Amino acid sequence: MNKESSKAVIKLAGIAVLGAAALIGGIASLQSYMIYMPRQYSDDYVRWLKRFSFATLQYTLTEGHQSSLFVKSRWDGPRQLYLVCGGNAALGADWLPFVTQFANEHNDRAVDFLLVDYPGYGGNAGSPCPDSVLRAMKAAVNALALQHHGSAELFSSGHNRAVYSEMNLLGHSLGAAAILRFASAQAGTVPLRRIILVSPFTSIADMARSIIPLAHWVPGLDLLTRRHKWDNRAQIAALIDKLAKNESFIAHLLGEYARFNAGLRSVRREIYSAAHTSH
Repeated sequence: MNKESSKAVIKLAGIAVLGAAALIGGIASLQSYMIYMPRQYSDDYVRWLKRFSFATLQYTLTEGHQSSLFVKSRWDGPRQLYLVCGGNAALGADWLPFVTQFANEHNDRAVDFLLVDYPGYGGNAGSPCPDSVLRAMKAAVNALALQHHGSAELFSSGHNRAVYSEMNLLGHSLGAAAILRFASAQAGTVPLRRIILVSPFTSIADMARSIIPLAHWVPGLDLLTRRHKWDNRAQIAALIDKLAKNESFIAHLLGEYARFNAGLRSVRREIYSAAHTSH
């Protein structure tokens, strides 16, 4: 190799190193902007909300003031609670048309809905990350108990009289990751009946690799995304370990994630998977 060729190779290698460094730095510093797309409640949106019936739960985290929405069924009888989390650009109130339609079509069920807004979304202070979102979900459930049920026991435990016979979780995209983390943290303390995952992903690192082709060659990508480590495979594995064998658990996996299905089937859980869907 002559002198000029050597210089060209060194130059190309330098450009490659600088490009890789820029990519790694960008992923590390811009994670929040790539993962979350917080929306606020605009004046027009607030006017649109007036057509729906709901209550606002108020509570405080270390990040500051927070709120979420509560929709109570008008029907009596044994009650179920759905904790609902939306995707990375969704507001809790975006679920109100669905919740309203559900109530109209299932008028024989007393189902209440708790629609969670993440920190930094809606009018909430702070910023989202796995830990702050989990704290917000727990705080929303506590606020529901305090503000609407007078500190009553929300869930059945033995022979006590509780507000709800069971708890169900529904999440879309980022919300699927949020409810899996909540379920793993709360398994054994609340009577989980159904966990419905709509368009789940495997992990944030996998999502980065699918969106940014060059990320396949970024070393330590899982470590780079550790502050926002949404890892659904790990949460499902942890949840399976924590669930009692006699607990009825149904996961709706709307997507073709074979590793999820294989992992869940291995413990004889019942899976519903819709073919030809993806994140």
